[in-house]
Amino acid sequence: MEKKITGYTTVDISQWHRKEHFEAFQSVAQCTYNQTVQLDITAF
Repeated sequence: MEKKITGYTTVDISQWHRKEHFEAFQSVAQCTYNQTVQLDITAF
């Protein structure tokens, strides 16, 4: 059975045991979105 997310959980990052991992990831992660579509350009 698929587990559904029903809400959000607030995390106190200053007390979180994975704080260093989170901060390292945040310093290099870029917020991007990608989309791929099939496009026929033979008529141009």
